[in-house]
Amino acid sequence: MFSMKSKVIAILLFVLFSFSAASTEKELDENLQYFKEIYTQANAQYEYEKELGLDIDAVVSEIKQSYLKQCKLDEPINSDILVTCYGTVLEKVQKVPNNHFAVYNQNHFYGRKYWLWNYSLVVFEKRGDEYYCIQTDWFSKLKKGGKYTGDTENLFKLVNRHGKGGDLYRFGVLSEDWIEEGIISVDGKDYTVQLHGLPSLWHEESGIGVKTTDKTYYICFNNFTFSWDDANKYRELHNTLNEYLKLLDDNEFENIIVDLRGNMGGMERSFYPFMQRLAAGRDYGKQREFQKKLDSLYNGHKQYYSDYINQNFLELMKTNPGNYDKKKEEKLKKSKGFYFEQDNHDYYDFDCNFKGKLIILMNYWTASAAELFITESYMFDNVILLGCNTNGCFDFGGKLVYKLPHSDISIDLCSDSFKEMKFTQENPHWHGDYKGFYPDYWVTDYALLRTLVYLTSDKKLKRVLKGIGESFCDK
Repeated sequence: MFSMKSKVIAILLFVLFSFSAASTEKELDENLQYFKEIYTQANAQYEYEKELGLDIDAVVSEIKQSYLKQCKLDEPINSDILVTCYGTVLEKVQKVPNNHFAVYNQNHFYGRKYWLWNYSLVVFEKRGDEYYCIQTDWFSKLKKGGKYTGDTENLFKLVNRHGKGGDLYRFGVLSEDWIEEGIISVDGKDYTVQLHGLPSLWHEESGIGVKTTDKTYYICFNNFTFSWDDANKYRELHNTLNEYLKLLDDNEFENIIVDLRGNMGGMERSFYPFMQRLAAGRDYGKQREFQKKLDSLYNGHKQYYSDYINQNFLELMKTNPGNYDKKKEEKLKKSKGFYFEQDNHDYYDFDCNFKGKLIILMNYWTASAAELFITESYMFDNVILLGCNTNGCFDFGGKLVYKLPHSDISIDLCSDSFKEMKFTQENPHWHGDYKGFYPDYWVTDYALLRTLVYLTSDKKLKRVLKGIGESFCDK
């Protein structure tokens, strides 16, 4: 009797185990299948990767096998291990940089990378085709006058505030990590020098700040989301911007300084009024000409559509009032199937109203729509980029978040491609995703204010923008 009972229990346990294993595998397969569908049908990046030989079925298989090596099927899906499998496999096989892409849960994140400027105190002056040391640090045994014999990619151009001699360059290293020391070659000998990093300035909330002198207009955009999930705050920020724009109407500034440090992006429509007013003023006829010019800059830009993308955008419009666009909503509701539309505009000649210096401050937190601002700014003649390189988060855009089933894993994919947008890709300052826009002049925090004073010839900035190297002047 006991033996028969034991057999029944064993059979029941086996059935239960088999059911549990089958159920877990079914959920895992559904998770992977959904990933495959959105990666191929809601991801502007995939078209370029497919051309380079990415095999999505092989990717899915590798993720599954990696998971099964670490987890048993008789247990529920372990999201922490599964997200690690997604992250490690995708980081290995992805063929096209995309700094908007990410896969993550509450405990793990795989995606965004940084290209960080580690700078030294050593400065060289260019004389002909050679570089000679004119400033050393107090740690190394370097001496002034030595000739630089290293890789010139490690020399970063500075503003020569003295106006004498040749161009000046600071030794530094671009790296995915902060590093404390670098090797510099002078007169054929290697020396170890200390390296430093810029302060990590970024904004936690939306906001706009303006300061002015009689010659210079400074504006700080914390981000371009403008609190888009709160209709009242969104309208309030746009009203604030409109008030600040009146200063542009009432004064003829020689210099415009736009502070995009720490601006991690948002929407183009948030900065459109500023760009329009600077380029066309309040002349409605010229504003229409400005729009034609703006359209021409987007030549080559692609926007993708699919059932996944369309539904996600429609949901986003419901939850984020700042994202609402009636025409786009109507189009998304009618759109069927998976396809893309590519902008095709002829070059349009346009004479911007503002003729002075447009100085843009940026750092490695400057990303996405903030990099779109930089792109559009080149319709003006006298653009100067100051700081360090931006985040490099612009080759793809229109980021949407998708939840993978039977887990707490999310994946960020893009519905837009700017990789064929010539106005950006042909800009010598743009170095692609991960690396970003490189500045005209690489400026440390302690040198920023005096660099601005020199470039604008505006000594009043010493008081108005006091402390700008260590923080924002957004109040």
